[in-house]
Amino acid sequence: MRRQVQHAVGRSARHPGDRARHDHRVQQRIELPSPDGLRIHIDTHARSTSNSVDAAVPRLADPGGGSRGRRRCGLAAELDFLDQVTAVARRHGVDPGELKEVAGGVANRGFVLGDDLFLRVCRPGFEADLLKETHVVPAARSVGVLTPAIVEYDDSGRLIAAPYALMERVHGTEPTELPTGLAEQLARLHQLERGPGSAPSHAKPADAKGKPPALDLSALDLSAQDLPAQDLPAQDLPARDLSALDLSGMGEDGWGDPWRTIEELAEGGYVDPGTASWLTGWFTRLAERIDGSRPKVLIHGDVAAHNLLAGPDGDLRALIDWGDAAWAPRAMDFAKLPLTQVAALLPDYLRHSQSPESEEELAAAVLWFHLSWGLGKLPAAPWPGQRHWTAPTTSRLLNILHFFTTAPPAPWSGLT
Repeated sequence: MRRQVQHAVGRSARHPGDRARHDHRVQQRIELPSPDGLRIHIDTHARSTSNSVDAAVPRLADPGGGSRGRRRCGLAAELDFLDQVTAVARRHGVDPGELKEVAGGVANRGFVLGDDLFLRVCRPGFEADLLKETHVVPAARSVGVLTPAIVEYDDSGRLIAAPYALMERVHGTEPTELPTGLAEQLARLHQLERGPGSAPSHAKPADAKGKPPALDLSALDLSAQDLPAQDLPAQDLPARDLSALDLSGMGEDGWGDPWRTIEELAEGGYVDPGTASWLTGWFTRLAERIDGSRPKVLIHGDVAAHNLLAGPDGDLRALIDWGDAAWAPRAMDFAKLPLTQVAALLPDYLRHSQSPESEEELAAAVLWFHLSWGLGKLPAAPWPGQRHWTAPTTSRLLNILHFFTTAPPAPWSGLT
């Protein structure tokens, strides 16, 4: 029976680590003089990859001169980098005085360029994620998803010695509550289905350096991101011909193997045999409610508050940061929202969606990912100070516990 359930639901997937893309634990901010009126702010963090002088700034008084020399070197590199950013601003008619670095994340540094543009400069190791976005954003916009258009992408190193993407700037703030309109936006996005035979049914292998294979930009048509789809209801949008949008390099995510995860947790002493048996039975019951043969859809992959921009009335203005996008079961796009929010979102999502799944099946699939990822994170070392609610190792499991002890609505109440 277990073998049949595993076959029906599928087992191939990379382990979905909840990659935290932000670190806002700023300890100190210093301002450096610069020509051209550019205000240079450098934030020092307790743990951050935000700039090369973070670790050196607190050691200004080193009498041996070693730290001072390293600081000079790091500071020179930082000033050179900011000169490069200024060159991009000038290229697009933005005065250096209108350039401001904002809180960035693990993958990119972010700069506001006046009222209309936003610059994202890739950090080392995340080049494939930024390149992926140049394919995903036009595809998402082609079905009316609210996300900033790409104005320019350059990985030549001619202006900045790192890949960068210049985007339209959307004015909004990170929401504190579930923004209105999110359900419809996800319904629009999930219309983009992976056709049978368009690629293997497993994620593309990594290259020798452990990075995803490069995406081919030769067929990219950025004009497709401006197709007038925003005014049509999601369920009335015509089927899109994706032949002009190169999504062939997109990886796939799957259902994973929670049974194996439970075995490993039991072997490692994280759960007792009785609990392992109970968890195994829970996943088996969930699997019987899920049709794992449904086509995978294009998911954002990191739908969480820090990747949403909302207006003052709580309306969703944009989904941002598509570095985790993939072909995956649609339920995976609800895996980084607390279950209380997912339960409120799903009915509206299904009203806008073309999905054949019932609310019960979709809820079971969402719970599958929450429970599976929560268990998978139990052995991880604590990572304090992160913004995302799933960063603490037990947060997902405690969220599930809280959800099911507060009288969840149907169909959730029947999923235990």
